[in-house]
Amino acid sequence: METQIDGFRKNLKKIARKRLEKGANVKAELLYIDIVRNIEHIGDHAFSISAALAEEK
Repeated sequence: METQIDGFRKNLKKIARKRLEKGANVKAELLYIDIVRNIEHIGDHAFSISAALAEEK
């Protein structure tokens, strides 16, 4: 599942780079890339929490 999520993130960043090449707003695209990165971190933390909870049972 982690591999699939990494693939989605990579694809979203690739799309953002293409928009930048076409003249998109740089600040907006950098913010978008940062949001994607932060969402992935949140997912990583959620996964760690669920793994820890599974060990408790």
